[in-house]
Amino acid sequence: MKFKKHIAPVVIIILAIAACKKNRNSPANVISKTGADVYVAGIVGVRNGATVAAYWKNGVGTMLTDSASGANSVSNAIAGDGMDVYIAGLTFAANGKYIATYWKNGIVRKLTDGLSNANAEAIAVNGGDVYVAGYTILSNGNTVATYWKNGVATILADNTSYSNVSAIAVNGSDVYCAGSSGTINATFATVWKNGVETKLTNGSAPGGAVAVGIAVNGSDISVSGYTTSPNAYGPYNSIVTYWKNGVETMLTDGTSNSVANSLTVNGTDVYIGGYTTLTNGNTVATYWKNGVAAMLANGSSNTFAKAIAVNGTDIYVAGNNSTGASYWKNRVPVQLVKGVSAANGIAVVPR
Repeated sequence: MKFKKHIAPVVIIILAIAACKKNRNSPANVISKTGADVYVAGIVGVRNGATVAAYWKNGVGTMLTDSASGANSVSNAIAGDGMDVYIAGLTFAANGKYIATYWKNGIVRKLTDGLSNANAEAIAVNGGDVYVAGYTILSNGNTVATYWKNGVATILADNTSYSNVSAIAVNGSDVYCAGSSGTINATFATVWKNGVETKLTNGSAPGGAVAVGIAVNGSDISVSGYTTSPNAYGPYNSIVTYWKNGVETMLTDGTSNSVANSLTVNGTDVYIGGYTTLTNGNTVATYWKNGVAAMLANGSSNTFAKAIAVNGTDIYVAGNNSTGASYWKNRVPVQLVKGVSAANGIAVVPR
């Protein structure tokens, strides 16, 4: 199984939106104010066929790039810090290369020069410092795990093999990144602490493993991801997997394809967002709380969960239902926009 996670989703989204001729930017509904602000990052399709990075605050959408320019952009992750909103993603250069980018309160900050491809997949803010993580593609064609602190890049691996960062967490002066390393065809779920690499898997499973979420709570390091099936059900099925301080727990059995896309920790509770695949072939947005699965749809159409956040006793999951970008609050769906769109990140900021 090929875990080339970071390039394929962008290409698929662009192809899908290129076929869409109708502007579906207006939100389907506006969320009434509660004790917290709900921010969701993602994309919408516009009339010219481009993808446009966007975010929603309490259901009200804002485009981050000019929808009339024909240039593509994507927002992958979002973080809130007081009154400030930070979004990580990519924009496209005139030469067609994609640029690792973040936005602070809608103001664009480009992290790379567009001479080669780069993407920002995760973002965290700590003490006024902005940490963005993802990958850069070097002149030799290799993809290399990278994070930027206040715009300054740190390369986490050498240029001889594949690596990528999907999640970042900051605890005091320590910076933790989670992702994958190895080769495109056989990856190791990997964590970097202050640039020091630790592989969570041994690479024995066909296709390998990927880490997609990370949280640090005191001395505990929690990581979510997926590994390929090691049993007879099919070597290309993915298994939702969780590591706590390096100890692995598999949350699905490999009889069908299940994928984790995110993780958050609230006290002693661990939440993982992703999807499971039913016997009818449809994917169902799912989250796991302490290993127990909760499906967010009935499986009559494809749904996905891309990001998860918790505020008190409320559980928020961002993703897609059959009609477009949405999120679920305590398993109740909230439609953000209809049509070609995607919800990729979520942050809940108490007032």
